[in-house]
Order: sequence, then structure tokens, then C-alpha cells
Amino acid sequence: MANTDTIEVRGPRSLDEMVSAIGAQTGETRKGAPVVRLSDTAVAIVGYDERDEYPYVVSIDSKSEVDVRRVDSLALFKRLQETPWALLLTSDDDDVEQLRPAL
Repeated sequence: MANTDTIEVRGPRSLDEMVSAIGAQTGETRKGAPVVRLSDTAVAIVGYDERDEYPYVVSIDSKSEVDVRRVDSLALFKRLQETPWALLLTSDDDDVEQLRPAL
């Protein structure tokens, strides 16, 4: 199973603006979505679906254990909280309820 946290975002004017808020794009893509390196073990994959209420989806993927990935995910989430955008943080892990107290 992939280790993935997800930040859904509503508010950026463009995919470039969303990617720039996360960091420098690596030039790599996954299924056409830009990839941004967050750490030695984690990347953010930035997707867009105009039909969704939160059209930008940032998937934080890592080969590390959940605790290590969660540090990267929460750091990015807190950085994005400085924007005026609406955000939702979710996870495919069983500990998803533990996200709330961490915020």
C-alpha cells in the first residue's frame, strides 16, 4: 500500500501558483502531474480536477514510515495555511484521526 497524505486546496488561480506555493518543481511528472521534492524521502504530486470543490490535490508520497511522512505533510499544510486558500488534510492511513490533534 502506498503511504499517502493528501491536501486538497481551493483558491489558487493556476496550477503554477499552486506548485510555486509548495516549492521548486523537479521537472518530473507522474501521470502528467508536477512533482515537488519535500525531503529526501517525500515528494508532493500536484493534481487538478476542475470538477471538484477542492480542485487542487496535493498527494504527499513517501517511502518512509507514517511518522516521518507526517512531518513533511504537516509542515507543508502549515505553510499552506499562510495562504488565503481553503485546505483539507486527509490520509489513507489508519491513524487519520490523529491528524486533527496535530493541527
